[in-house]
Amino acid sequence: MLKYNYINNDVKIDFELSHTMKDLVDKAEKADILEDYGLYMNLADAIDSQAKKEVSKHLITDNEWKKLVSRYTIQ
Repeated sequence: MLKYNYINNDVKIDFELSHTMKDLVDKAEKADILEDYGLYMNLADAIDSQAKKEVSKHLITDNEWKKLVSRYTIQ
């Protein structure tokens, strides 16, 4: 199991992600592994912004948005 620096690995994403969200998540996980805090923070913010858009378009639920920002936390 991967040990992340900033990502809350206790929160599991158990729902399908849009292509855009999957790309952001993949980049955030890579930035975390590389310990690039600045890039990770920008990506975590982008995940939150994208999730807001997806909630407004009924692509994900409020609970799914909360899971995303709980996992990709901005510290």
